[in-house]
Amino acid sequence: MQLMVKPTLECQFRCDFCSAANYQHDKQQADNLSALLSEIKKTKVNDIIVTGGDPLCVSPQFYEELLEINDNITLSLTTNLWDFYINPKKWIKLFKNPRVGITTSF
Repeated sequence: MQLMVKPTLECQFRCDFCSAANYQHDKQQADNLSALLSEIKKTKVNDIIVTGGDPLCVSPQFYEELLEINDNITLSLTTNLWDFYINPKKWIKLFKNPRVGITTSF
């Protein structure tokens, strides 16, 4: 099964044409991500497509936890890569994982 998720609507850019520019950071984001992770664990998902906002507004730990669901699950992130540009060391381990695909939205 393939699943598409938007773990956050937050984005570092403020593009005029995008609704993410109007998003206000949710103080309950950690709880929301925990609930999302719990729901995903209940499914028999093989591939997770992650969009947003920007997926890199979420901690790499969230994606590590998704990969731990099973040994075959793959992640595909569509991102503007801004946080990777600013903090590459934060993302290198995840991005080098052969089960993670990265696509840029720009």
